[in-house]
Amino acid sequence: MKPLEKPELAFGYRYTSSGNSHSHIIHDWEVQEAHRQYKRRYGDQAIDKLVGEYGGHIPTRNLHFIMGTMAAHPRTFIVIGLLRSGFDPAELAKQSDLFR
Repeated sequence: MKPLEKPELAFGYRYTSSGNSHSHIIHDWEVQEAHRQYKRRYGDQAIDKLVGEYGGHIPTRNLHFIMGTMAAHPRTFIVIGLLRSGFDPAELAKQSDLFR
């Protein structure tokens, strides 16, 4: 097997939750592979396209972070994946409770 290329850049999100600011690097192969593919497809405009997708389009798709920790730093959370869907959060909020 051929070794994976070492990532040349780190990507992350800054966001606010319950009034607190957070900044997390994405430790997921998906964003690194997207960057590699975008470099092949778009050349010098790869970062702009990636920012448009991960900073513009994906957050509109009901984005949730899959968080985890590493054994060496059990109290430091990292983003290990991105979960998104086409569901509108406002529409989901209209559903009645599953358990009453």
